[in-house]
Amino acid sequence: MESQKGSVASGVQKLLRVARMLNEEEIGVWCDIQLGKQDYIDLLRHYVKILNSIKDKNDILANEKILAAEIFLNDSGLEVGLHIDQDDINIICNTKSIGLLGISIVENQYTDLAKNKSADILHGLGKSLIQPYLSERINHVRRKAQEKAIYLLNKYVYTEAPQTTFDFLKEEVDDKLLDLNPELAEKLMIALKSVSSENSEEWSHALTSCRRLIEGLADELFPALDHEINGRKVGQPQYINRLRAFMDKAIESDSNKDLARAHVD
Repeated sequence: MESQKGSVASGVQKLLRVARMLNEEEIGVWCDIQLGKQDYIDLLRHYVKILNSIKDKNDILANEKILAAEIFLNDSGLEVGLHIDQDDINIICNTKSIGLLGISIVENQYTDLAKNKSADILHGLGKSLIQPYLSERINHVRRKAQEKAIYLLNKYVYTEAPQTTFDFLKEEVDDKLLDLNPELAEKLMIALKSVSSENSEEWSHALTSCRRLIEGLADELFPALDHEINGRKVGQPQYINRLRAFMDKAIESDSNKDLARAHVD
């Protein structure tokens, strides 16, 4: 996310996965909002509509109306100040409907405008009026996501936490493998033991163990087939291709598919 050329949406998706693994619910909800989860967007659209309808924020009745709207949000599982702060709300209010779009849509529209491939979009506004709003939203989400990533880094890496980030990831993987096939969990344990050894000969054994683990995972997720899929052989030796085929079938989001393929590659 630090790179101006990198996809902010991809960064937020990674942050969401980390937040869920670490049970950081507040950050997870914030990520869902930025990615355009409809339940949260509908709630915020109702809340922002009330905010924009109020002319005098010092009016007692207006404050009661805002308070009632925030109570409704809280009861619906979305708390102002916890899951979303005033900075986020200001962006939503100040960037027209762009503030309630998923960040991947915002990035795509900004790219289209930058390449002069789009004419007027979003309720007939000219691109000269829209582009600053798109840029403001992208920069805001990038900055806030960086802040949250740094918070998690400081909390779990640079503090004496009882469990390291690796411990959390290992527990998640162990649980998944045990549900899928206990033998795979055992292969992972053997691979980790070999990697942790001070004996260099054990490291070569670790590579073999990792290959067997990945091949076994492919056997469970996508058994070998005689025919090709998307121009790739998916027979017994092509276990990496079989993992790719499984991800293409199991992952709905195109951006998540691209991210998963990048990890496999």
